[in-house]
Amino acid sequence: MNNRKNTSELLKNIVIVLLVISALFLGWQSRLFGNSSVDLSTVSDIVGNLTGGSGNGSQSNPENKPTGAAIPVSIAVTGSSGTHYGVKYDTTEMKVLYGNTVNLFAEALGSALTPFEINEQTWREALTSPGVCFEYMAPVHLFVLGGWYGAETTADLRNVLARRLCVAADNGINRLYYQDENTGRFYAADTSSKTSLTSLADTYSVDNAAYAFERIGTQTFEDPYMLLMTVETQHPVIDADNPLSDENNQTKVLQLLGINENATPHYPVVNGIQYVGSNVNVGLLTDGTVNYERTDNPAASVTGIDESAAIEMARLQVSSLMGAYCGDAAVYFDSISAIGGDSYRIFFKYIIAGGRIYLNQDGYAAAVTVKNGIINKMELHFRHYSIANEKKQLMPEIQTAAAAGGAFILSYSDNGRDSLQPSWVAVSPNS
Repeated sequence: MNNRKNTSELLKNIVIVLLVISALFLGWQSRLFGNSSVDLSTVSDIVGNLTGGSGNGSQSNPENKPTGAAIPVSIAVTGSSGTHYGVKYDTTEMKVLYGNTVNLFAEALGSALTPFEINEQTWREALTSPGVCFEYMAPVHLFVLGGWYGAETTADLRNVLARRLCVAADNGINRLYYQDENTGRFYAADTSSKTSLTSLADTYSVDNAAYAFERIGTQTFEDPYMLLMTVETQHPVIDADNPLSDENNQTKVLQLLGINENATPHYPVVNGIQYVGSNVNVGLLTDGTVNYERTDNPAASVTGIDESAAIEMARLQVSSLMGAYCGDAAVYFDSISAIGGDSYRIFFKYIIAGGRIYLNQDGYAAAVTVKNGIINKMELHFRHYSIANEKKQLMPEIQTAAAAGGAFILSYSDNGRDSLQPSWVAVSPNS
């Protein structure tokens, strides 16, 4: 009896492997992998996440660095004259500029000495000195960023939570600067980075951006360090649809989750169908939402999993499932919360043309629960987005910053409509 059961499980896992390979190929073609290569260890990891197997694990494969996860939402390069070249809305240029500057952050973070507190004026001087600044959608622990960059983070920096990082030159020393999100205080750390920041920065001569504090006088801002684009005022309209309205796409996604829609027991629910597998329940709703939950309690595949590994595990899973269907959009890591033991809940948002898409359910593109090194639960909102030819004129960012106190974002609200309009939305700095 046990041999028959084990054989059945083996056959089911073989089928999942084949399906994952197919999905990974589609995901590689999409934006979610950042056009990086996909190797067999990635396949093994994703299969392990779904089946409860061990996989290879990202920790045993240091060369397979998750660079796609580390792309910021804005980058500013500051030249020797104090002017800034910024990128926020051009996703192609963002990837190029990130590729040209990420090694600077890897060098700085990997060689940073003990940080020391600085005052706000010194922080502002760093932002206007030759250097580069990365801004992320939400605060991230520096040891997570170190993992993304391929750098080992020191104990002094490991648990620092920051949303903006800057590497700037000061009297011949390349310093790492950041604002601690927990305390609001500013810090700097000397590094052994030898990159010539002036030479690097001066290759970008376009003056198209400024920080809010530079352009809006002495007004009190909620977010004075927001990067403002001083030229761009038109932003695209977005076409949207539900990719799972296509039955072939439904079948592919269900199969990847271990569900044979014809053989697996199922029953109708409000606005959808609930499938009951041997160890998973999968709900497929008419709006493109897929809810996945394991019903067994497999042994932990990884012990002592940390935030970095949990984020990467979730990112790979979201990529494999949603990568072929999101069109011109990309799915960005948004935030993570510990929910006890080695368990985490990781959230992702859609971003397109530099704007965040807020879905009517809860704002997120996906929410993934990692429990003891295994994907335990997922809420996936499948949407396909494409940039339309039509553009909408918005208020210039400097005027918007003055009105909103510096804290605003480009936003698209998706309530299931087929056309999304760009708009500025005031937010708290950490939204």
